[in-house]
Amino acid sequence: MPIVVGAGTGSAAFLWTLLLAGACIADGVTITAPDQPVDFLARDTITITIKVTTASAVLSILWTKDSRTICLWRKNVTEIDSLYENRLSISESGSINISNALITDSATYMVRVDAMGETAAQQEFTIHVHEKVESVSVEISPKLVVEFNSTQVDLNCVVSSGTGQVTWTKDGKALSESNRQIQIKNPRRTDFGTYSCNMTNPFSSGSGTNTLTVYYGPDIPSVIITSDRDPTPSQYVRVNSSVNLTCSAESKPPATYSWIENSGGALPMGPILTKPNIQLTQAGQYYCVVSNSKTNRMLSSRPTTLAVYGDLACSLDAISDNKALRFRCSWPGGPIAVRLRFVEQLGTEAESYLEWNVTALAGFSGKTITCVGSNPLFFSELQHHT
Repeated sequence: MPIVVGAGTGSAAFLWTLLLAGACIADGVTITAPDQPVDFLARDTITITIKVTTASAVLSILWTKDSRTICLWRKNVTEIDSLYENRLSISESGSINISNALITDSATYMVRVDAMGETAAQQEFTIHVHEKVESVSVEISPKLVVEFNSTQVDLNCVVSSGTGQVTWTKDGKALSESNRQIQIKNPRRTDFGTYSCNMTNPFSSGSGTNTLTVYYGPDIPSVIITSDRDPTPSQYVRVNSSVNLTCSAESKPPATYSWIENSGGALPMGPILTKPNIQLTQAGQYYCVVSNSKTNRMLSSRPTTLAVYGDLACSLDAISDNKALRFRCSWPGGPIAVRLRFVEQLGTEAESYLEWNVTALAGFSGKTITCVGSNPLFFSELQHHT
């Protein structure tokens, strides 16, 4: 570019110096931010502090929220988004304050600084606004949950106000869930328990609990027989013994118990059916019936056979004008016949009742006659003296 010398070389030299200054480019704008909070409580003031370092005059400072312009500063002119009127202010350093913070102010903010003849700089800040956590509770829907009937149950963490990180526990043990709702598909009895929802943020925390009850059953009932005289009452009981039939079935709430016997007689309600001084006529099949009012289910046990055996009895009397003796042995009752025999009478057996008539009495005076009864369940013997 030609230089015209007018008044003297001094003026030309001055003009040349100005042109060099205008063409000089500095390293660029620098934005620094001190350590500062990124979490704020709702209705407090959000402050984002920056420090701008530049070799020349700052032309503009632009702030955006999630890519939307909220503030543009130029010397002597400041433009603020209508959504932030009366809430946002900017200082000459470029720092901003947002008063009366809202939950919707949680966002990524970016500042861009342009200076004359320098490379612009920008920096991002992620801000979180929290409500104070208050009145946390756990709501369960539906309220009636039945195993095999309910397809889903929802546990909802409800707060009157507040936001934050959510954690769950069941019976004090941590769960992997982090959402405000737990969904349990096809709930089972093992899902029963006390569930707690805990919500926390940097300023507050709260928790609520509720118990999930899963109604189930009754399962197939089982019956146990006990007797005060017999070691194996599940196979037989003796006449005049005291017998209990105890029925049990897994159920929530506890099942209601009733009984049916093959004779069709009325029986008392309850899980234990007692037969004091049981008689031969009370032998037979018994059924335990269980029901659950919540699940509307009713089941019957398999038939329980109560085998009652009488006592082994022997008798002796004279017959044929006292010229002969009659030995009689009986063992009544039971579904399995008892085999009876006299030890002294070889080769003769009978079921339930056995009679032996002795006409040759020589050698019988003072002799002991033994009657033996047995079947696969038990063995017994009774002696009679002549």
